Order: sequence, then structure tokens, then C-alpha cells
Amino acid sequence: MKNAIRLLVPGAICAGLLAGGGVARAADEVHPRLPRDVEMSQGAERGRHIIVMVRVGHGDDLPFILDTGASLTVFDESLEPQLGKRIRTATIWRWGEQKESGVYAAPHFYLGGTRLATGPNVSTSDFKKNSADIGHPIMGLIGMDVLEHYCIQLDFAAGKVRFLDGDHANKAKWGRALPLTNLGDGCLAVRENLAGTKDVGSLIDTGDNGDGWLVPDIYQQWTNQMRLPAEGAVSAPQAVLGGEKYKRVELRVLDAKMLASGDLHMSVNGIGLHALSRYVVTFDFPNRTMYLRKPSAWSVIF
Repeated sequence: MKNAIRLLVPGAICAGLLAGGGVARAADEVHPRLPRDVEMSQGAERGRHIIVMVRVGHGDDLPFILDTGASLTVFDESLEPQLGKRIRTATIWRWGEQKESGVYAAPHFYLGGTRLATGPNVSTSDFKKNSADIGHPIMGLIGMDVLEHYCIQLDFAAGKVRFLDGDHANKAKWGRALPLTNLGDGCLAVRENLAGTKDVGSLIDTGDNGDGWLVPDIYQQWTNQMRLPAEGAVSAPQAVLGGEKYKRVELRVLDAKMLASGDLHMSVNGIGLHALSRYVVTFDFPNRTMYLRKPSAWSVIF
């Protein structure tokens, strides 16, 4: 896996976290105020992680990853003294492996001076190895418990993360609309996969900085190793996303250990950040739709 952070809370555990503890939501979190545009971190246009600076309480700005493949927002363990009393210890998934994690009431945290809407709880984990792998200090990740409140556009050509008013925007300019469905833990998937088949859909995972992955049967079809591709499939090295074919793609295959792990996300295909960076991507999370538009600067990026 290419330095991707994968902190995933299974549905049953996620439901338990949301049911107890936490703090009351502010009145404007029903229709949260929108942060201003944020500059993408260097290299995001080439599929590196999208890192934004988040301020916790009255502290300093800290680097967090935008991760649509994480159910819950996660803080580095070193920040636990700022999170108050631990509510409980829970188990989280990390790319097919389980880890123990502390659960805390969600603090107030801010992006560009705007307080972010949150769920009632956050979790903690050790990000030292991830920071070393990425080559950049990482103090946490922002998961779907926060992102689900917003309509977010990732414009890799312009190097911008935009928070949009999804109820009043001209969506005709956003490109092809792909419905998003909940996998059961708050993370979202499309019906498509990068192999171009119609068998199994794909988790949308901006925390994975590769192109993505396939379940074994579809991977075999895609590579043509075991049998001819099913009707509509695309042989390697091509892939399909948003109705467009493109080359220079690297997809991983889920191994038997991952499939047997019990991690909900290891039962579907995945689409990572590098594949998404070929487009202007708009996530209208409240309305469960992802939009893909080929940028005018396509030839500049690829």
C-alpha cells in the first residue's frame, strides 16, 4: 500500500460510538458554516495525500489528512491530553488489521477559522509510522463523521479544496453524477469499479494515495491472467472511471488475509486518490452524489 492511512471503524463499533458519550452539537451544525477554499498540499495533484491544517481548540494548526475511507475522525495519541477524559477503548480497523483505540468526546476544531461540524466522538491512534512513510508530519485524519456534513470539491488542477453550497449550486457544471451508497459504517461507495465491470462497486477512499484495489475475481478479469474479461471489462493497463478510459494505472488485489479479516471495506473494490486526481471531483455528501469532470488542464497533469 502506497503510504496510505487506513483507519476504519466497523459498522457495529461505529454505531456504538455514535450512541453514547460526546457533546451536544451547535445549532449551526444542522446547516454548518462553510470554510473558505483551502490550498491543496504539495503533490496532491499527483495522488499524494490531501493534507489540511486543522486547529484544535485554542492550539496550533496541525496537519490532518482528508480521508473519505475513514468512518471516524482520528487524532494522534500525543493529542489525548487535549481531548479530556477517555470515554472507552474500542477496536478500529487499519487496512484489514485490528487495533485498540481510545474514544473521546469530539473537541471543537477548526479549518481556516471555521468550526467544523462533527460527530459526537473521535478516536486516537499512533501516526508516527504514517508520518515517516509519507515524509510529512501527520497529526490525524478527518473522516466521514465530519465530511458527511459538507459538499466538497477537489480541484487538483487548480490546487484547491472548495466547500460549496450544494443546495444552491449549478450542478450541471460539475460533470457526470455517480450515486453514492453507504457501506454500513458511514463510508460511501459507487456502483462502478476501475476494471469497468458491473459486479462489485467501489469504496471511495481519498486516504489511499494509490489508484485503488480490486477483489480477486475482478482483478483476474482485469489482468486477463485467468480468463478473458467479462463483457465490458477493460484489460490492464487500462481502467475506467466516470465513463472515461485511462492508462498508467496500478491496482492492487486484496489477498486472502484481508478478505478473511472481517473488515467491511475488504469485501469491495476501492478507488484511491491517484485515480480521482485525474478529475475535478465534487462530493455532495449530504445528497449522496459524487460528480466527475475532466479538467481543462488534463494534459498538464498527465
